[in-house]
Amino acid sequence: SIRRQRQMCIRDSCYSGDKAMTDPYTCKVRTGDVMKGDVNGDGKIKMNDVMAIYNYLMGNVEFSNDQFMAADVTNDGKIKMNDVMKVYNYVMGDIDSLD
Repeated sequence: SIRRQRQMCIRDSCYSGDKAMTDPYTCKVRTGDVMKGDVNGDGKIKMNDVMAIYNYLMGNVEFSNDQFMAADVTNDGKIKMNDVMKVYNYVMGDIDSLD
């Protein structure tokens, strides 16, 4: 897929073109211009992204279209607890990707 060609993430390393990065949380899984899981747009998927998705579910915050697309990691057009848990599991290292 195009996403896979743009960047291949492996748990311990991230390769983008010829450049290898050692921090797996800087790996980017992009859909268009939106990185899945990176709700705040800082280029990293971290616990604050998990909390942003949770706060959206609780009605505490509103999302822009890009934030909504980034938060919908299950790609079902909705933001649900499954999205929160998938990003959480990624941040905790329990899963290797958000694909």
